[in-house]
Parts: sequence; C-alpha cells; structure tokens
Amino acid sequence: MLRIALRSLTYYGRMNLALALGVAAATAVLVGALLVGDSVKGSLRKLTIDRLGRVDEMLVVDRFFRSALIDQLTASTEFNEHYDRAAGVVLFTQGTAERRGDDTTQRASNVMVVGSEGSSFWDFDTTGTRPKQLPAAGQIVLNRALANELQARVGDQVTLRLPKPGDVPADTPLGEKTDRIRSLPRLEVIDIVDDAGLGSFALRASQMQPHNAYVALSQLQETLGQPDRVNAILVAGKNEETPPDASASEALTAALKPTAGDLGLA
Repeated sequence: MLRIALRSLTYYGRMNLALALGVAAATAVLVGALLVGDSVKGSLRKLTIDRLGRVDEMLVVDRFFRSALIDQLTASTEFNEHYDRAAGVVLFTQGTAERRGDDTTQRASNVMVVGSEGSSFWDFDTTGTRPKQLPAAGQIVLNRALANELQARVGDQVTLRLPKPGDVPADTPLGEKTDRIRSLPRLEVIDIVDDAGLGSFALRASQMQPHNAYVALSQLQETLGQPDRVNAILVAGKNEETPPDASASEALTAALKPTAGDLGLA
C-alpha cells in the first residue's frame, strides 16, 4: 500500500504539487488574516485604554443633572469600597470649532468638547499628558489633531458652537426649530496638548485621531444655562491595573440615587 501511494504521488506529481501550493497559499492567507485581525484588535484595545486613562466607569446622558449627585455618590459605602475618585464633567461629542484668519476661516466638526473643573479631568490620565495651564473663562486648550485641523497656535482665538440641550427633539412637532446653537466666541488658545492619553479622550474605539477641545466647566455651564449641573460622571477604581468587577459595578449603580429632577421629571 505504501508503494502504491508513493507511485501515485509520483505519477500525479504535477497535480499534487499544484494542490499542495494551493493549500499552502490558502493557509497563509487565513493565518495572515487572523494575525492582522488579532493585531488590530490588540491595537484598538491599547489605544482605547490609553484614551480612557483611569476611567473604569462612566455615566453619559443626554440631559443635565445636579453636581451634588456626585458628592452623594462618593460619600456612599459602596463607592469607597471599590472606587478611588469620581468627577463630574460636561461632554459634547458633536461640537464645532472655528478659527478666523486674515483671509480664510478654518472649521472642524465632530469636536469632543470637555468641560471640567480644575484638574479633576486630567487626574484620570496615566500617560503624564496634561496642559501646562488649565483653562479659565475665555480660554481653551486644544489637542494636537484639532489644532492642526484649525491651523491654530497658542494665542489664537477659536469659537466653539454647541447644540443646545433640550427635552424635546427638534425633529418632533413640538420641538424647537430655532435657537438650537450655543456659542463660546473668541476663546484664547492657551495650550496645545499631545494626542496621547486624555489628550485623545474618546467615547468610542477608533483608530482615527479625535478632535478635542477643553474648556472651563463654569463657563460651559453659564453658556448653556445649566449652573451647577453636568451630564457625565467619570469614575476610577482603586486598583489601576485591575478594573472593578461586575459586582462592584452593580454596587456603584445601586449607590447612584438620582432625584426626579435629575431624571428630567417634574
């Protein structure tokens, strides 16, 4: 039987060689695709973790709630057992930035606007990326990608435009059709941070570099008519290497006790 098999392989040598080459090529393609897919998945995971810094839990809603809700959360036993810090911020993912030059106007859309108080937002960073100077009223910090898009430098003036929050969508019969935009005009660029760590903070996993702008929380609240209110909570666990488990997340959710007003109800 062995002799017959060897003679058959020899007799049909060219056909068997072609078949072997075909199998080898198909194997190489499949293995290559698996390697590339695994590499992309690993790269996205690392990129996403770097962009989130120490943020292990996040609450982002389409309405504003009291900043005092965060103080109540951090004072709870459930929070202090598993988590280290929490910060309230205002996040807008669909902002527009504009810089007027002598002859042209540079614009950028889909700008992530982050409004935070002091260094509370940057304390979540793990890469050492943070602005040399934190923005105050009338000031703004850009990440490198947005600065390049706007061709902006430190000292330039940038205008931010944000969608006005509302309880009724604009595309419904009772929704407001006008006065849907709020502007923060002539903000002075005081620093440009690198596209690393929270300098490229994003809510979605993507290889594209996000366009981020960072402003003072108080100015953003005043412009939007939402004093002492935020629309997002960032939470960091106690262990930087190991995120809280599912039971800790459930305990955190149970510790969050919003009022009817926080839920947009009256």
